[in-house]
Amino acid sequence: MESAIERRWGGRPDPRSDIAEFDLRARRSVEAARISADLKTENPEDVWLDNAAGLSYSEVGEHEGAIVFPATQE
Repeated sequence: MESAIERRWGGRPDPRSDIAEFDLRARRSVEAARISADLKTENPEDVWLDNAAGLSYSEVGEHEGAIVFPATQE
């Protein structure tokens, strides 16, 4: 995925959100939250990032993360 992004592969939401999802599925929630927070900072109005993060957190059973975007959690 990172190699594809380096070669300018893109989409909506930002393809790095897929990396965050992979991290979540691998139970690397700190890494996933960091990527999600960075993306939200870079693209605060992108509702597709919210949607992707919500679905990803819900799919792994982290329902609080699905409701409250990780960038806003303390």
